[in-house]
Amino acid sequence: MVRRKLTFEFELLPNDMKHLAYIADELTISASYFSLFANVKKDNLNDLKGKFGTENSTKWKPWKYSDRLKVFAAVHKKKTRA
Repeated sequence: MVRRKLTFEFELLPNDMKHLAYIADELTISASYFSLFANVKKDNLNDLKGKFGTENSTKWKPWKYSDRLKVFAAVHKKKTRA
């Protein structure tokens, strides 16, 4: 198994996470986990020493894509009922 370290660069990113959630068609009101990418909470987003990654030592970890699809389906179902 070959391990590779990847880095990502974003040239254009919407100005805030609410806008990004809107683009992804997700609910943003009263969300504790507002990030579309990781398990960052409102309670701990000010931690300047927190790191993002998949290692056990990192504070924030990326969401699993399969879990994100389940959340999207639940949000879409709720929006269509309203």
